[in-house]
Amino acid sequence: MPAGSYNVTFTPVGGTARSLVGPLPVVPAGMYPASWVSASGIPKQLAFGWVGSTGSVTDYHEIDNAVVSTLNPVPMLAVSQRSYAARH
Repeated sequence: MPAGSYNVTFTPVGGTARSLVGPLPVVPAGMYPASWVSASGIPKQLAFGWVGSTGSVTDYHEIDNAVVSTLNPVPMLAVSQRSYAARH
């Protein structure tokens, strides 16, 4: 995927794989704290979810056996302490 884009691929039960692709959302400067967005206004985190519907009535739906994975895994970070000096 090119930078600034997303690709969500899913396979409906009994169906074939489908992909949703597009540009990441860009927000106007000042709308969110600067630490939440890149210099280009692209959010640093993106969340998505699933919904289901049976029509005009309110009902609850459960999604079972969902598997979510990333194309580029987030690196594992480690922290170590090399020295400690107490301050008085």
